[in-house]
Formats: sequence, structure tokens, C-alpha cells
Amino acid sequence: IARALLAGQTATVTIEGQTIEIAPDEATVETLDAPGYAVVSEGPYTVAITTDLNEELRREGIARDIVRHLNQLRKEADYNLTDRVVVWVHGDNVQDVLAEWGDYIAREALATKVETDAPPADVDAQKRISLESGEVLLAVKRP
Repeated sequence: IARALLAGQTATVTIEGQTIEIAPDEATVETLDAPGYAVVSEGPYTVAITTDLNEELRREGIARDIVRHLNQLRKEADYNLTDRVVVWVHGDNVQDVLAEWGDYIAREALATKVETDAPPADVDAQKRISLESGEVLLAVKRP
């Protein structure tokens, strides 16, 4: 019924043996999002995507946040676009992210090395950030 009405067609319904025709301008069709999904409808088409985050997507999001902050640190340290750096990603609960996404982080930040221990005092720039996984100290230095 809804599909026909959304397509601009008359829908036919039989209730207790009686046939009723419903024109598109006589009814309103509303879509409700199912829990865990975002739904969009236009005309006869409906698309739903899941909004649930699994652990893999959560780790990817954290890795992307780390890259964004590291690139901001590069900018604050006034590095050239092509400068290679050593980066420090120090904090609790980032080991899983670094194990899976460490190569991506290094590549995107132009890092020759990604260290997980506390950064030394002579880094070029550093900042503490809050991520979903907890607080993380990020730092950059030219090798």
C-alpha cells in the first residue's frame, strides 16, 4: 500500500470483504526509523543504513581523530608539507588502535616512526586530547 501511494498510484485495500481505493492525496505515508538505523525515503525509494558502531569502526574513527590532531600539530610546529616526523601517541587504550591502524597513522602524518612511550621534553609540539578511548598525549618532532 505504502509503496503504491509513494509512487503516486491509487492503492486498493480489502477490509471485511469490502474493497476500498485510496488515492495518494487521501493518505499520508510516514517512515519511522527502526532502532539502530537511519532511514530516508524519496518517492518509491527507501534507503536504510545501520548507525551501530562495531569495534572495528570505533577504532577506525579514533585513528582518524589521531591523524587529524597530528596534522594540526604539524601545522602548529610550522612544518613544511613534505617534512617527515617522528610522532608519539601515548595513552591508555590506544594499543588496539595502533596495532590495527598504526601504518595508516604513520602514512597520513608522514611519520618515519610512531612511538607509544611518553614523548621527550624536546619535541617540537605536543598536546593532550580526549578521545572516546580516553586521554592521549600526542607529540611531533623532526627526526
